[in-house]
Amino acid sequence: MLEMPRSPRITGTTKVAHPTVPTAASHPADRASIDPAAWRSALALAEAIVPGGGDVRRADEDTLRGVAALLEHTHSYLAPVWSKAAIALDHLAIAQSGHRFRNLSRERQQALLQRWSRDPALAAVLQAFAFPIKFVHFDRMDVY
Repeated sequence: MLEMPRSPRITGTTKVAHPTVPTAASHPADRASIDPAAWRSALALAEAIVPGGGDVRRADEDTLRGVAALLEHTHSYLAPVWSKAAIALDHLAIAQSGHRFRNLSRERQQALLQRWSRDPALAAVLQAFAFPIKFVHFDRMDVY
């Protein structure tokens, strides 16, 4: 099992097979490596990328905290870059729809994700953004 060093800024954890996930439900602005400005955008994108269904829960704030821990553990530059990608995708949603991604209906969010996944330039960005979300989310036992 991968055991990550705990930062003195992180309190309370849930045991998972990979990165330690803090348990607080609100945005831990003073504890997370995901930029607070990107948190809401990243959460909306994560919920759309892993919408859940059946017995599988959708991505949530615990997923984002796990992504932050994974990226920080992998390399200290990854979390800030990933945060900027969340902001960039949110701005792209504004450019293409006139609204922030989080303010779109579920149907419009899914339509944008489909559009981006078919675009040769955006597909790789979307896949790179989505990979840590899926990796962390589906590694959590409480998801199933």
